[in-house]
Amino acid sequence: METLTRNASLTSPQLRSLKLPPISNAMEALLEMIDTYTSAVSEEKLQPPGIQVEMFHNNYPVYTETNNLSLLIFLTIGGKTFALPGDLERSGWLSLLQNSRVCQRLQDVDVFVASHHGRENGYCQDVFNYCSPSLIVMSDGPVKYSTQEMASMYGQHVSGEYFNVNGSYEFRKVVTTRKDGHIWWTL
Repeated sequence: METLTRNASLTSPQLRSLKLPPISNAMEALLEMIDTYTSAVSEEKLQPPGIQVEMFHNNYPVYTETNNLSLLIFLTIGGKTFALPGDLERSGWLSLLQNSRVCQRLQDVDVFVASHHGRENGYCQDVFNYCSPSLIVMSDGPVKYSTQEMASMYGQHVSGEYFNVNGSYEFRKVVTTRKDGHIWWTL
C-alpha cells in the first residue's frame, strides 16, 4: 500500500488555487494523490519499529504560501535525529517555534536539512536558538541565484563532523548534493 503523508489542513482544490499556472507535473501528481490516497494509515506504517517520526505544520488558511505549509518532520533512526523542514520560509518557522514541542524536538537534532534547498528565504536564525546540529545538508542543484549561497551562514550554527567524501574522511559542517552528490548514512 502506498502512503502519502501531508499537511491535511488544506484540500487539493485549495492547494491548486494557491499555485500559479502552469502547474508542474510533480504538483499535478501530488494533487491526484491527495484525492486518491484517502484510506486511514496504521501507526505501524507511519512509525516502523526502530524509527520515530514526528510531524508539524502550519495551518491553511492562516498560511497561504505553499512553502510555509510544508511539513516539518523529525526522523529519529539509529540514534540520530534528522530535521526535514521541506520548503519552510522564515515566517513559517517563526510560527512553528511558538510550539514548545517543536522547540524541544529541535534540541535533539543531529542533522539539519536546510529549508527550501538552502536558499536565503528558508533560513531562520531563531531556529538555532534551540537547534545545535553537527551537520547541515543542503539538497540543491546548480547555483542559479545568489540566495543559494548560504553554506557559510548555516555553517556557523553547527559543530561539524567527519564525513566520508569519496572514500576519504573530511571534517565538514555543511554537505550539499550540488557538491557532494548523493548523501547517505549507515545507521
